[in-house]
Amino acid sequence: MAELDSCLLLGLLILVGWLVGLIGFYH
Repeated sequence: MAELDSCLLLGLLILVGWLVGLIGFYH
């Protein structure tokens, strides 16, 4: 269960980082 949570958290972190990078790129 802990491994799944950590994997999900990592995916969310990458997604947020990608969105921030995309927004920063367009602005």
